[in-house]
Amino acid sequence: MSNSLLFSVAVCLAVGCESLLAHDPHDPIVTVALSPNFAQDSTAFAATDYLSIKLGVYALLKSTNGGVTWSAVAGLPKVRKMLAVVFSPAYSQDQTVFVAGPGGLFKTTNQGAAWTLASSLALQNVALSPNFAADNTLFIVTFNTTVFKSTNRGQTFTELTLPGSIASALNAIAVSPNYAVDGTLLLGSATNGIFESTDGGSSWVSVTATQPSPAVNSLTFSPGFSSDQTAFAGTYGGVLISTNGGASWSASNAGLSDTNVNSVTLSPNYLQDGTLWAATAVGGVFESTNQGTSWTVTPLINRELSNLTTSHYHNVAACGQRRDRHNAASGDL
Repeated sequence: MSNSLLFSVAVCLAVGCESLLAHDPHDPIVTVALSPNFAQDSTAFAATDYLSIKLGVYALLKSTNGGVTWSAVAGLPKVRKMLAVVFSPAYSQDQTVFVAGPGGLFKTTNQGAAWTLASSLALQNVALSPNFAADNTLFIVTFNTTVFKSTNRGQTFTELTLPGSIASALNAIAVSPNYAVDGTLLLGSATNGIFESTDGGSSWVSVTATQPSPAVNSLTFSPGFSSDQTAFAGTYGGVLISTNGGASWSASNAGLSDTNVNSVTLSPNYLQDGTLWAATAVGGVFESTNQGTSWTVTPLINRELSNLTTSHYHNVAACGQRRDRHNAASGDL
């Protein structure tokens, strides 16, 4: 088989907002995450929503063959809805994965064989420093509009001071790929827009209009942020792009027929191909090959677990992988 790289996109078929949760099951996969070494280890995790609304059953699933087969992960105590699954950037060495949700922050250091509770706070999100192997730094976002920072891999946390103008829920946090140098973080809220810190979270400024503002659901930096100063936000008003380090943002929705964007992810080869994807509530998954300037809808994926509507996407993840392992978690684009 050829060893040339292809791009695989794992799409999470999930509900865009809780008010739409009316079926049993309804879009049971909430989030999906791919190993940073997917080309070698073919590892992915997927977290479910209610597998049964009546029983409130959740599960974390793992695949080690590129999404061909999945098995339930055992050993997660106090399992509730899992809103974020994040691999350590050095997963091949430290085997570390974090899972965050209303039940707290869980951590494994052996690829999911065993888990420990790192924080009992109800969480919306978790983000790791790209230099996690060296600086041991991660951030967690709670349901009660607070952000905590750990510099010892989640053993202890310190609450960060946030602007008083943040009065709504916090949905997303992202760490600059050049964090060791620029200390930049982005924080997204439900109605108060986007906030930025350039000192590792010690101080924050609003970088979008705070009232009114659509929910910010996803934040991601360009891998070339140190030079191109570009970042993306997925919101319920579409895709926002900043090209000045996060200081200001503008909408880029040409071709985006559904502006209820739940997730934005970049191609692993973004700096060369300018490709990224946006997962929307009901319009499907959209692709841009010109750095987010315009969008086209991708072919829809059959919803085998919830055959009620043709599209309903919550999360999308991408990786570069070998041709002989060209598989994806919930759909392959």
